[in-house]
Amino acid sequence: MSLLTKPINDVTWDDVEGFCEQRTPEGDVLDYKEDFPNNLEKTLAAMANTLGGIVLIGVKEDTENRPVIPIKGIDFKKGLSERVINIILSNITPPFIPDVTVVSDATKKRAVVVVRIAQSHQTPHAISGNTQVYLRTGNRNKPEELASIDHLEWLMDGRKKAELFRDRLYKQAETRLKALHAGNLSRRKREEDSPALPDTWLLLSMCPLYPKDRLRDPPAMYDVYRDSQVDLYRGPVFPLETGSYRIVQDGFIRQGDAGDFVHLELNSFGLYFYKQSIARDYPEQQQKVIWGSEIFRLLDEFIESTIKYYRVLGYWGALEFQAALEAVKGCVLRETNRNSYSPILNSPDNEVRFSTVVTAGALMEEKPRLILGAAQQIAWAFNWNLTPELLDKYYKDTGRKSVLFPNSN
Repeated sequence: MSLLTKPINDVTWDDVEGFCEQRTPEGDVLDYKEDFPNNLEKTLAAMANTLGGIVLIGVKEDTENRPVIPIKGIDFKKGLSERVINIILSNITPPFIPDVTVVSDATKKRAVVVVRIAQSHQTPHAISGNTQVYLRTGNRNKPEELASIDHLEWLMDGRKKAELFRDRLYKQAETRLKALHAGNLSRRKREEDSPALPDTWLLLSMCPLYPKDRLRDPPAMYDVYRDSQVDLYRGPVFPLETGSYRIVQDGFIRQGDAGDFVHLELNSFGLYFYKQSIARDYPEQQQKVIWGSEIFRLLDEFIESTIKYYRVLGYWGALEFQAALEAVKGCVLRETNRNSYSPILNSPDNEVRFSTVVTAGALMEEKPRLILGAAQQIAWAFNWNLTPELLDKYYKDTGRKSVLFPNSN
C-alpha cells in the first residue's frame, strides 16, 4: 500500500483515492474522518500509545466503517497541516510530531489531510490536561478506550518486552557473526591460510524500536535483500554482492571477506545489521588506519539501502539507528586515502557509538541528520572538528550530489 509506505511528501490525491477504493475498514491502525472532529487529539494519542496508524481527514465512512467512494475531501485552504500539529501541541502530553501532508484534487478546491503516526517511544501520551490516556482497540463501535491502571502497566510492560527483544536481536546477530566465521574456518583444511576474525569494526544497524511481528518469512528475505541493494559510487554493490549466504530461523545472512570481512543480517522482524572490518594495517608506519572517507561512503550507502529495505517490508514506524566503531584503540583516523593528510589523533576511547530514533517513513528526509550525527560523533572522538560543509564537500568530490544540503543541488 503506497499510502502507508510512500514518503509522506510524495503522497498524492490519486494515492489516497486508490487506497480508499480498496474499501479497507477502520481498525486499530486506520481511521477515517469526514472533517476535523472536536476530539482529534484522542485518536492521534491513542494510535501513538498503541501501534501507530494513519488518519485520513476528508474521507467519510459508511455504516460498516469503510470509506465512501468517491471521496469528497474538505475545503482546501492554507494551514491544514499546521492545524494538526497545533492540536497535538495544545492537547497531548508529551507531544509528538507525526508525518502530515495535504493532498488536493485536480480542481485544487478539495483536499484530504493524511496523518501518519508512528508507534511512540514516549508513551503514555495523555490528553485532557494530562489526565486521560487512550488506546486503540480495533473495535469499530468503540475505536478508542480509556486506559485503566492495568492497561498502563501493560503498555509500559509491552514496551519493555519489545526493547528486550530488540536487544536480543542485536546480540543474536553478533553471536551468529562469530559462529559462522568460526564454522567457515573449520571447513578449510589449512586454517593458517584463513583470516582470523578482525579486531576493529564499523557497525551500522537499523531496527524497529519496538519489534513485535514477523514482517516476512525467512525464505522471502533473500528477495528483500536483492531489492535493497544500491550502487552509488560506481563500485561494489552495497551491502554485499558476493560471499556465502544462508537462511536462518528468522532471516537471511551473508558473509564475505573480499578485502574486508563483512557480516550482513536481514532479520524477519525488521533488523538490518551490517558489520565490516574497518582498519588498514600499515606495518612500515606502525599504524592501523581508519579512513574517514570509507566511513562516509558506507553511511551514505547504508541509509539509502535501508530506505529501500523498509519500503519493501512495508514498515514505516519508529526505528533505532546505530553507528559505531568498535575496538579502535591504537588506530588513527585519516580524512581520505585519496590525498596526503596528517593523521588525526588517536581516540582515547575503545568504542565510539552514535544512536538515535527515526521514523522509517521519514528516512529520506532525515538522512542528512543521521549521516552528520554519526560522522561527527566518530570524528570528535579522534579530535577532528568535522563541519557539515567539509563532510558535504567529500561527497561532492566523489561525484555525488550534495548529501547534507539536498536543496542546494
